[in-house]
Amino acid sequence: GCDSGGSGRGFSIDGSGIGGRSDEARRPFHARLEEQDFRAAVVDELLELRAFLRQRAADLRSKEATSLLSSAPTSVQSYVAPDALLSLVDAVHAPVGVLRGDAARRLLLISSSQRYRGRLVSDLEAKAALEGKLLGALKDLEEKRAETRLSHRQSVARGDALCKALREIKAALEGIISKQYRGRAVHVIGEINNVLG
Repeated sequence: GCDSGGSGRGFSIDGSGIGGRSDEARRPFHARLEEQDFRAAVVDELLELRAFLRQRAADLRSKEATSLLSSAPTSVQSYVAPDALLSLVDAVHAPVGVLRGDAARRLLLISSSQRYRGRLVSDLEAKAALEGKLLGALKDLEEKRAETRLSHRQSVARGDALCKALREIKAALEGIISKQYRGRAVHVIGEINNVLG
């Protein structure tokens, strides 16, 4: 149940009334959450409390309640105002979402199931091994890319050297032919110019 404890807005949950057995009630609340029946009972209690708070907030919006609250002390008005109760509705519903969520289910399985933990470890090891393989493949790819870049630079350098040598041969050949024709200008034409272009 809920206990304000005389401290204004504080609430505490007593799990002894949920789930039934007195020997189980001695276990800590968080330990009992491993039990599906106990979790279901907690969710049911929270949903019931949410419904109660919603109904109470709706009741407080009536004319009679409004006039009665207007004469109450300010501290009481703020505590039982419909908006305050609706904020409590949201606060009550938040743990319901957590208890019903996949993350909580997985955490509870990790906590309570050796088999699930073993499967999870195997999955993580398989993912780690796959990651290692992918990182190795990425490293190989980077090395091959570096080799390709180096090979390309070397090929360009060889091509430049070959073009330079061809220009020199062409110029020498044109000079030799020019001498045979008494100094007339000679220009070699054809595919060689496409290569040198």
